[in-house]
Amino acid sequence: MILDIKPNLYGFQLKLHLAELKRESSMSKLVNELENLCRIQLDEFGKEKIKFEEILDFPDIEKLKNKEIIARWYEYLFRNRTIDKKLYLQKSVSLYIDIYEETQKPEYFIHSLSLIKTARGIFREKMTDIYEKSKNVFEQIEYPFIQKLILQELISIFPKKTKDDFESYLQHNIENQTNKNNYSGVIHSIESLKIIKAINIQEYRIMLAENFEREGDFQSKNKKTNTFYPLILWIYEKALRQLKNIDCPRQLKDRIEKKVIAEQKEKLRMFSAVGNSFSDINKSRQKKIDNFGNNLIEQLKIKDFSSGFLGMMSISIPTDLSREFTIKTKDDKEYEFAKHINGYNRIDSKGKVVGKMGEEKFNEIFSRELWRDCIINFIFKTKRILDKDRVINKETIYYLLFNRCDNLFVPENRKILFAEGVFAGFSNDFILAAHILVPQIENSLTRIMH
Repeated sequence: MILDIKPNLYGFQLKLHLAELKRESSMSKLVNELENLCRIQLDEFGKEKIKFEEILDFPDIEKLKNKEIIARWYEYLFRNRTIDKKLYLQKSVSLYIDIYEETQKPEYFIHSLSLIKTARGIFREKMTDIYEKSKNVFEQIEYPFIQKLILQELISIFPKKTKDDFESYLQHNIENQTNKNNYSGVIHSIESLKIIKAINIQEYRIMLAENFEREGDFQSKNKKTNTFYPLILWIYEKALRQLKNIDCPRQLKDRIEKKVIAEQKEKLRMFSAVGNSFSDINKSRQKKIDNFGNNLIEQLKIKDFSSGFLGMMSISIPTDLSREFTIKTKDDKEYEFAKHINGYNRIDSKGKVVGKMGEEKFNEIFSRELWRDCIINFIFKTKRILDKDRVINKETIYYLLFNRCDNLFVPENRKILFAEGVFAGFSNDFILAAHILVPQIENSLTRIMH
């Protein structure tokens, strides 16, 4: 049974396969350890101290045909054994590179570079081949973020060569990504230039500011009248923050400041319009919404980032809203309007009936809207608690998605979109987050069903 582990499964699919074997096998302890071995994130191997006694006692472990299990096992032995470390490291690196060749998943190749970095002397005779292979992999990858991860490893192994060979490429790539309006890709290429020490910190921040300005200008091109675009102000403010306390061209700083002021005026105009529109908002309804958010935070004992995140993940949408809110009472002011509605018809300009509403329908709509507003109130208040406790930066989100997320729900070719959407959400730009993530959710569900 153990030796029947399929050879051509990797990552998430391999974990699923091992989980199925664990239910069927009489050697469940051994399979469980193999599953735990494969659950360790590649970049966490040196940090997690786990014992695999069943695997150590299994004499045929090296006869398994699945390369990822053997590669992980050799790496484990390299990190935890005192004898034959050189042999285990060489075998592990070779297998990880083979896995990359079969899967074209760059995380395996990047991990092989991180292993080579730990003992460069062992691979001294192969350094030229390793560098050329790294260049080929780099050129095949279209995502600047993944390219940056490769350069992070290469710069430690080949510092001068990496700077000489990749500086002009990255400069050219910044130009290409800008022409494609891929401004997040430009950021990663700029960060790559800093990693290989092609630019200093001042040049790095000026380049970021210019990129944010171009992104803001691009977003401003299709603005509609009487429409507020909070993302544009946020982008220009990011550009201006990059220029804080550094020696930069005065013309650049003045230009961005003018754009920030213009967008702030738009924001003020929007707040003024919203304030006038909602000056007569129902106070009892708002009180009910506020109480819901406060009470739920108290019930879930939300005090920091972890408890707040778990609290938001635990909220469910009820199927029967009438059980969640008791709003249909004769004494409730919010019921006053509904009780006068009896077979109300909406008629268009041609005299045709285009909609009907009665008391029951009104209360159904009211309950739905009230539930939605209560949940939004809870989310906003919980998010403020999260923000006070911890700020999640974009690098963390990209790292988690590209290095620690191996899930069918998040396809490899859409991880960047997921990362940008999640980061927008953590940055309180919920409109942008919804705009990016909702289509991804639809695609993921369709993909899983297929």
